[in-house]
Amino acid sequence: MHTAVIRTDVSRYIGIGHVMRCLAFAECLKQYNIRPIFVIRDYEESVQKMIKREGHTYISLPTRCNFDEDLSLTLKVINQYKPIFVLTDLCNINTLEDIEGYIKYLEHLKGMSNLLVTIEDIFINTKSHPADILVNMNYGVENIDYRNYHNSELLLGPTYFIFRDEFIKIANIKKIIKKEVKNILITMGGNDLLNLTFKVVKSLVDTDISNFDFKIVIGSAYSTMKKRELMSILEKSEMNYEILLSPNKMAELMLWADLAFTACGLTKYETAVLGTPNITIAQHKYEHQLMKSYNKTGCTYYLGYGKEVQKEDIIYSFNYLVSDWRKRKDMSRRGKSIANPNGKLRIINKIKEKLGGIV
Repeated sequence: MHTAVIRTDVSRYIGIGHVMRCLAFAECLKQYNIRPIFVIRDYEESVQKMIKREGHTYISLPTRCNFDEDLSLTLKVINQYKPIFVLTDLCNINTLEDIEGYIKYLEHLKGMSNLLVTIEDIFINTKSHPADILVNMNYGVENIDYRNYHNSELLLGPTYFIFRDEFIKIANIKKIIKKEVKNILITMGGNDLLNLTFKVVKSLVDTDISNFDFKIVIGSAYSTMKKRELMSILEKSEMNYEILLSPNKMAELMLWADLAFTACGLTKYETAVLGTPNITIAQHKYEHQLMKSYNKTGCTYYLGYGKEVQKEDIIYSFNYLVSDWRKRKDMSRRGKSIANPNGKLRIINKIKEKLGGIV
């Protein structure tokens, strides 16, 4: 059996999305007789358990280490397992603070790899990029000038989005947009950095919500203090709600929802591929930049950066979409048109092509 080293990270600050994306990609590697080896900084014990539960090997790095220390340890893993390719998903808030160090890190990885595949969420303006294959699956990046990336095979746009199998299995189900909204989903990411769950709930409980059923998803990294704060509001309200802790069937929940409140990470593409109208709020400022393009698709109602979103914005967007059936139908149709469930197969096929028959 071949191996592939997957280098990614998770923390309360950068979120869990990078790991979830890599886990989704790892799902299909075993079909090609490739064993994924995860290398992750030792931030979250719950993530270790999740990776092991999926049957993958997990190797932890120290929480605090610079690029040089990280590189030394990661190269030891590469030397030990001799992977046919290395995949990195490290373009996060932390690495973006040292772009030069990040690029040098990738250059060293490439020097020790048969093939370097890099997933990034923003355009990095650099003279050249070390990746053999560079994937940026965000909407609108196809229009960015990547001329300096002449050494990299570019896989750009949502047609390369990596969906988990649970979404792929039901992506072709026709979403029925009901005239009367009943089911509301609130899911703001695994750690919910800005506590947007609380912000949305606190805004909505002051309106007439007795006719709706709410399902509120919170992740394993959602702190005890945040849970207490959320419950203090819910227990005094008339909201019909159910709190779900890291549910296994997110795709079914999104299909159940007539309308969803979500953060602006990977979740917005998951609601799009299922045709679920959603209201989005950014957890990070860099997401706010990405949303300028994504908002043009018309498949979401974007409120802005979380710290700047007001109660009135949340209430207005909710009432507007609840009352406008045609708008929700149009959002659903547009979402289905931009998100393709076969992205990870496209990436695998490109990897196979580059490896020249090894797989």
